[in-house]
This record gives sequence, C-alpha cells and structure tokens, in this order.
Amino acid sequence: MTYLLAVLLTICIWTVVAQGLVLVFGHGGVFSVAQIACMGVGGYTTALIASGYESPGLGFLMAPVVAAAVGAVIGLAAVAGAGESALLVTFAAQFVFEDVVTNLRGLTGGANGISAIPPLTVSGVALLDPPELLALTVPVLAVVALGLWALTASPWGRRLRALRDNRHAAPAYGIPRTAPLVQAFAVSAGVAGIGGALYVATAGFVSPHSFGLDQLVMVLTIVVLGGQTRLAGAAVGAVIVILLQRLPAYVSFGGSVDQHLPQFLFGLLLVLAMLLLPNGLLRERPSVRIEPRGDRTPQFTTWLSSTLRRTR
Repeated sequence: MTYLLAVLLTICIWTVVAQGLVLVFGHGGVFSVAQIACMGVGGYTTALIASGYESPGLGFLMAPVVAAAVGAVIGLAAVAGAGESALLVTFAAQFVFEDVVTNLRGLTGGANGISAIPPLTVSGVALLDPPELLALTVPVLAVVALGLWALTASPWGRRLRALRDNRHAAPAYGIPRTAPLVQAFAVSAGVAGIGGALYVATAGFVSPHSFGLDQLVMVLTIVVLGGQTRLAGAAVGAVIVILLQRLPAYVSFGGSVDQHLPQFLFGLLLVLAMLLLPNGLLRERPSVRIEPRGDRTPQFTTWLSSTLRRTR
C-alpha cells in the first residue's frame, strides 16, 4: 500500500511540472526545454533555505518565487528570438543550471548535492511518509490545476493562444507581442518551482542528477503524449510515463538493461507520440464562436443572393 501511495505521489509531482510546461508549449506555442532547470531552481531554493535557515516552510514558499524570476529572464531571452532560437535559449538554460549547481560546491554541494534536508512540518507534524506527503501534494496539485485552467480560460489565455496561432498578426488586434509570452514563462517556471519543492520534500535530497536530461526527456514525453494543450493530458501522460518508469521493478532483464530501459522507453514513446499522435491523447478542444443574432441576417442574405445569382 505504501508503495502504491509513493507511485501516486510521484505522478502528482510530475503532473504539476508538466502542467506548467503545457502553458508555454501548448498555449504559448514556444517549445521550451527549460522546465526541468526551473524545477531545479525551485528544488535548490527549498533545500538551501531549509538547510541553511532551518525553515522548510519558507523554502517551500520561496521556491516558486525564485523559479518564476528565473523563468521570466529565460522568457525574455527566448521570446526575443523565434523558433529554433527560443529552443536554443531554453536548452542553454538547462546546461547553465547544471553547470552552476555542479561547480558551486560551497553552496550547492557540487555533484554530491544536499542531503539531510529538514522535512516540511504542518502543525508540528513532520511530513515524512507518502500518506502525509500525499495529503499536501494533492491539494497543491488541485490549486495549480485550477489556477492554470482559470488563466487559460481568461482573456489573457486567449491572447496567448492568438500569439501562438499567428505571432505576426496578433499585434494588429492590440495584443502585445512579448509581454504575454514572458508572463507565461514566469508562471510556468513558478509551477515548475512548486514541483521542485514537492520533490525535495519527498526525497529529502537534491543533486544535479535530480534535474538532468533524463528528467527533461521524461517531462517532454508526458506533455507530448498526454496532449500539449490540455491540463488533463499532463495527468494522463504522467500516469503512463511513471508506470513505465517503474516497469523494471516488475519485469527484469538483468544487467544494465534494467538501468537504461526507462530512458529507452521514454525516447521511443516520445518519437511514436510525435509521429502517430501529434496532438497527444487529449486533443485541444475547438473553440466555438457563437455569432450574435444581428449578424446572422446579413450572412444569410448574402448567401441567398449569391445562390440566386448562380441559378440565373
């Protein structure tokens, strides 16, 4: 039972991280690979404040703030370019993050990371076991999902999708070309920071290997497989990917195969999803536009007159 709860906890954490990426990738149309770097910023922020100041709660609260600030900077650089330029900027952010946390040994512990991180406490009770951590993670996931849904359904979300659909034509309708995308990067990074804080609260340990390329491939697979524009798709993709990650625990091939099998499956699943399910398992719902009643008569009249002219 404890193992199943631990698996569910992992699914919830990665759903949070993937939902943040859905905002930038699916609704903003920018293929960002900096989500794991922002998750790492949140994780290290939590670890440093919890270890240095003996305040895990403050570290948890500061994680999304610091990650959002970093995400805004990445967004400014990424939005300045377009297409491949944005991809390169966000990819560079991932490598810069790994290089910084690996070489700042006095602060981050280098490649060894930070261990023995004090646990989160609620009403004097330390959150150590999966049931207790799940009681924190599920409400956080619900708040994040509800907040992102409200954002994407708002006029701001519609402006973001307008930029995705046609970045050059959107300014003609009064939509700023840069601000919504930078804001989306900041929100997405803040959500990733929350995921990083939850990860640290669960593992009690953090290192550069916790937020590397393997995790990047995993979160991309979750989003591409579940659906780039659907928040629920992040949950569906997380369930599939995390269960695949646990496959070696049930099916063992021996040797180094078990060690590299999840990465191989993630890569294969990512390629197959892009080829066979380009929109993911959950596709974007088409927006339905209801014309005002006063606009229907001219349209019908125009159609009727053109039909009568053709019949003459």
